[in-house]
Amino acid sequence: MMDTRFLNRIALTALLAVGIAACGGKEKADESKKDDPKKEAPAEKAQGRQYSSQMEKFSVAFPGELGPPQRSEQPIATEAGNINMVQVVSSSADGNTAAMVMYGAYPESAFEAKTTAKMLDDIRDGAMKSGEAKLDKQEDYDFNGMPARRCFFNVNMGGQQGYARFDFILAKPALYQVAYISTSKANVDRSETEDYFKSFSIMK
Repeated sequence: MMDTRFLNRIALTALLAVGIAACGGKEKADESKKDDPKKEAPAEKAQGRQYSSQMEKFSVAFPGELGPPQRSEQPIATEAGNINMVQVVSSSADGNTAAMVMYGAYPESAFEAKTTAKMLDDIRDGAMKSGEAKLDKQEDYDFNGMPARRCFFNVNMGGQQGYARFDFILAKPALYQVAYISTSKANVDRSETEDYFKSFSIMK
């Protein structure tokens, strides 16, 4: 059985990385010369376990074979101040697969201290360090006008091989993390998992 606390560790460190970035000094750079991230088409109507949160302003359809989503909150102290971490997790009965959405809102200063690219780098690197993960591949993309990065990780969990995908979305004043982890790489790459990620939306 996979210890799905990995999801919590990697996501929590990503949240902390945003807070640390707020105290990193001004590193604004001209990003207009960089290629625009890939823009993705909106998802078709999603199936699965529908979940929505008016407070955190998101909705998602967790994979149907996973269990009922469980919501929890935890206060976190960051260098940008205290934030409330919200996570919603849906796991398989055998514990070998889990999907999660995590939300944390920050003061505006957290998004002014560094460039978007640097902030996404810090989030990715912090997640890799905390999860003892190796980056397989990544891709920057545009999520309805908001900067986002998709990362695929290989993880070693006490000798057990795991595979994870995290979509990090910077939606001021929040960081959303949409994640999926499994002992099966095929599960991460399958079309049903892609449907889960595409089902995620942020309410206005």
